[in-house]
Amino acid sequence: MKKLLALTGTLLVALTCSSCGKEATSNTESFSPDISIEEINWSVGSGSVKGDNYVVMEYTNNSQLTIDSLTIQFTEKDGVTDDQRTALYSDIQQSQGFDDEYMSKWIESKTELNQPITMYGKCDNAVTPGQTSEQIKCYYYGGWTSKNVLHSDLLTPEKAEIHYEKDGIAYILYYNFESKLYNLEQE
Repeated sequence: MKKLLALTGTLLVALTCSSCGKEATSNTESFSPDISIEEINWSVGSGSVKGDNYVVMEYTNNSQLTIDSLTIQFTEKDGVTDDQRTALYSDIQQSQGFDDEYMSKWIESKTELNQPITMYGKCDNAVTPGQTSEQIKCYYYGGWTSKNVLHSDLLTPEKAEIHYEKDGIAYILYYNFESKLYNLEQE
Protein backbone atom coordinates (compact mmCIF):
# COMPACT_ATOMS: atom_id res chain seq x y z
CA MET A 1 0.00 0.00 0.00
CA LYS A 2 2.88 2.39 0.84
CA LYS A 3 4.43 1.67 -2.56
CA LEU A 4 1.13 2.48 -4.28
CA LEU A 5 0.83 5.78 -2.36
CA ALA A 6 4.45 6.67 -3.17
CA LEU A 7 3.90 5.86 -6.86
CA THR A 8 0.68 7.92 -6.93
CA GLY A 9 2.49 10.85 -5.27
CA THR A 10 5.34 10.62 -7.78
CA LEU A 11 2.91 10.58 -10.69
CA LEU A 12 1.07 13.63 -9.33
CA VAL A 13 4.33 15.57 -9.01
CA ALA A 14 5.38 14.52 -12.52
CA LEU A 15 2.02 15.54 -13.99
CA THR A 16 2.08 18.86 -12.15
CA CYS A 17 5.60 19.64 -13.38
CA SER A 18 4.83 18.60 -16.94
CA SER A 19 1.99 21.11 -17.11
CA CYS A 20 4.30 23.98 -16.15
CA GLY A 21 5.65 26.32 -18.82
CA LYS A 22 3.86 26.51 -22.14
CA GLU A 23 0.13 26.17 -22.10
CA ALA A 24 -1.41 24.16 -24.93
CA THR A 25 -4.94 23.65 -26.15
CA SER A 26 -5.62 20.45 -28.00
CA ASN A 27 -8.05 20.00 -30.82
CA THR A 28 -11.58 19.54 -29.64
CA GLU A 29 -14.79 20.07 -31.53
CA SER A 30 -15.57 23.09 -29.33
CA PHE A 31 -12.20 24.78 -30.02
CA SER A 32 -12.58 27.92 -32.11
CA PRO A 33 -9.28 29.58 -33.08
CA ASP A 34 -8.76 33.32 -32.76
CA ILE A 35 -7.53 33.28 -36.38
CA SER A 36 -8.86 30.67 -38.77
CA ILE A 37 -6.83 29.53 -41.75
CA GLU A 38 -9.72 30.72 -43.94
CA GLU A 39 -9.01 34.30 -42.77
CA ILE A 40 -5.53 34.14 -44.26
CA ASN A 41 -5.77 34.59 -48.01
CA TRP A 42 -2.37 33.23 -49.07
CA SER A 43 -0.86 32.36 -52.42
CA VAL A 44 2.36 30.86 -53.74
CA GLY A 45 3.79 31.26 -57.22
CA SER A 46 6.65 32.66 -59.23
CA GLY A 47 7.63 36.25 -58.64
CA SER A 48 10.45 38.70 -58.96
CA VAL A 49 12.40 39.99 -55.97
CA LYS A 50 15.10 42.58 -56.72
CA GLY A 51 15.23 41.45 -60.37
CA ASP A 52 15.60 37.70 -59.70
CA ASN A 53 12.91 35.04 -60.06
CA TYR A 54 11.87 33.08 -56.96
CA VAL A 55 9.02 31.03 -55.63
CA VAL A 56 7.25 33.62 -53.51
CA MET A 57 4.43 33.59 -51.01
CA GLU A 58 2.24 36.46 -49.91
CA TYR A 59 -0.88 36.72 -47.82
CA THR A 60 -3.64 39.06 -46.77
CA ASN A 61 -4.64 39.04 -43.13
CA ASN A 62 -8.45 39.05 -43.07
CA SER A 63 -8.64 38.33 -39.33
CA GLN A 64 -9.31 40.81 -36.52
CA LEU A 65 -5.82 40.35 -35.02
CA THR A 66 -2.32 41.32 -36.13
CA ILE A 67 -0.29 38.34 -37.32
CA ASP A 68 3.27 38.75 -36.04
CA SER A 69 4.70 35.83 -38.02
CA LEU A 70 3.36 33.28 -40.50
CA THR A 71 5.13 30.17 -41.72
CA ILE A 72 3.62 27.75 -44.21
CA GLN A 73 5.42 24.45 -44.77
CA PHE A 74 4.90 22.50 -47.98
CA THR A 75 5.53 18.88 -48.84
CA GLU A 76 5.70 16.92 -52.07
CA LYS A 77 2.38 16.21 -53.80
CA ASP A 78 1.36 12.66 -54.56
CA GLY A 79 2.26 11.61 -58.09
CA VAL A 80 5.44 13.65 -58.57
CA THR A 81 7.40 11.86 -61.29
CA ASP A 82 11.10 11.02 -61.37
CA ASP A 83 11.50 13.43 -64.30
CA GLN A 84 9.95 16.29 -62.28
CA ARG A 85 12.16 15.47 -59.30
CA THR A 86 15.27 15.32 -61.54
CA ALA A 87 14.43 18.74 -63.04
CA LEU A 88 14.06 20.21 -59.53
CA TYR A 89 17.39 18.71 -58.40
CA SER A 90 19.13 20.01 -61.53
CA ASP A 91 17.81 23.52 -60.92
CA ILE A 92 18.82 23.35 -57.24
CA GLN A 93 22.33 22.22 -58.19
CA GLN A 94 22.71 25.05 -60.69
CA SER A 95 21.22 27.67 -58.34
CA GLN A 96 23.32 26.62 -55.35
CA GLY A 97 26.51 25.95 -57.32
CA PHE A 98 26.90 22.38 -56.03
CA ASP A 99 29.33 20.09 -57.83
CA ASP A 100 28.17 16.78 -59.33
CA GLU A 101 29.68 14.63 -56.58
CA TYR A 102 28.00 16.53 -53.75
CA MET A 103 24.64 16.60 -55.53
CA SER A 104 24.79 12.91 -56.40
CA LYS A 105 25.44 11.97 -52.77
CA TRP A 106 22.71 14.31 -51.57
CA ILE A 107 20.14 12.85 -54.01
CA GLU A 108 21.20 9.33 -53.02
CA SER A 109 20.65 10.09 -49.33
CA LYS A 110 17.19 11.60 -50.02
CA THR A 111 16.26 8.54 -52.09
CA GLU A 112 17.50 6.03 -49.49
CA LEU A 113 15.58 7.81 -46.73
CA ASN A 114 12.52 8.24 -48.97
CA GLN A 115 12.39 11.94 -48.05
CA PRO A 116 9.89 14.12 -49.92
CA ILE A 117 10.55 17.46 -51.53
CA THR A 118 9.86 20.21 -48.98
CA MET A 119 9.62 23.98 -49.05
CA TYR A 120 8.58 26.75 -46.68
CA GLY A 121 7.68 30.41 -46.76
CA LYS A 122 8.04 32.55 -43.65
CA CYS A 123 7.01 36.15 -43.05
CA ASP A 124 8.33 37.64 -39.79
CA ASN A 125 6.91 41.11 -40.43
CA ALA A 126 3.71 42.00 -38.58
CA VAL A 127 0.68 42.11 -40.86
CA THR A 128 -2.27 44.03 -39.44
CA PRO A 129 -5.92 43.22 -40.19
CA GLY A 130 -6.71 43.94 -43.84
CA GLN A 131 -3.03 44.34 -44.78
CA THR A 132 -1.17 42.25 -47.37
CA SER A 133 2.36 41.04 -46.69
CA GLU A 134 5.29 41.73 -48.92
CA GLN A 135 6.34 38.96 -51.31
CA ILE A 136 8.27 36.41 -49.27
CA LYS A 137 10.95 34.20 -50.81
CA CYS A 138 10.33 30.50 -50.30
CA TYR A 139 13.10 28.02 -49.52
CA TYR A 140 13.55 24.34 -50.34
CA TYR A 141 14.71 21.69 -47.89
CA GLY A 142 15.00 23.97 -44.88
CA GLY A 143 17.00 26.78 -46.41
CA TRP A 144 18.07 26.39 -50.04
CA THR A 145 17.01 29.40 -52.05
CA SER A 146 14.31 29.12 -54.67
CA LYS A 147 16.11 31.58 -56.97
CA ASN A 148 15.41 30.29 -60.48
CA VAL A 149 14.10 27.00 -58.99
CA LEU A 150 10.46 27.55 -59.81
CA HIS A 151 8.81 24.23 -58.98
CA SER A 152 6.04 25.20 -56.54
CA ASP A 153 3.60 23.09 -58.58
CA LEU A 154 5.21 19.94 -57.11
CA LEU A 155 4.18 20.87 -53.58
CA THR A 156 1.09 21.05 -51.40
CA PRO A 157 0.63 22.89 -48.09
CA GLU A 158 1.29 20.74 -45.03
CA LYS A 159 1.33 22.96 -41.92
CA ALA A 160 0.88 26.59 -40.94
CA GLU A 161 2.32 28.30 -37.86
CA ILE A 162 0.72 31.61 -36.91
CA HIS A 163 2.19 33.85 -34.19
CA TYR A 164 -0.05 36.54 -32.75
CA GLU A 165 -0.85 38.41 -29.55
CA LYS A 166 -4.22 38.78 -27.86
CA ASP A 167 -4.90 40.61 -24.60
CA GLY A 168 -1.15 40.96 -23.97
CA ILE A 169 -0.49 37.21 -24.33
CA ALA A 170 1.58 35.79 -27.20
CA TYR A 171 0.26 32.66 -28.90
CA ILE A 172 1.34 30.22 -31.58
CA LEU A 173 -1.49 28.67 -33.56
CA TYR A 174 -0.66 25.56 -35.58
CA TYR A 175 -2.81 24.29 -38.44
CA ASN A 176 -2.53 20.95 -40.24
CA PHE A 177 -3.87 21.19 -43.80
CA GLU A 178 -4.49 17.44 -44.13
CA SER A 179 -6.36 16.87 -40.87
CA LYS A 180 -7.80 20.42 -40.82
CA LEU A 181 -7.04 20.59 -37.09
CA TYR A 182 -5.64 23.43 -34.98
CA ASN A 183 -3.39 23.37 -31.95
CA LEU A 184 -2.81 26.46 -29.79
CA GLU A 185 0.21 27.10 -27.61
CA GLN A 186 0.97 30.04 -25.36
CA GLU A 187 4.50 31.40 -25.88
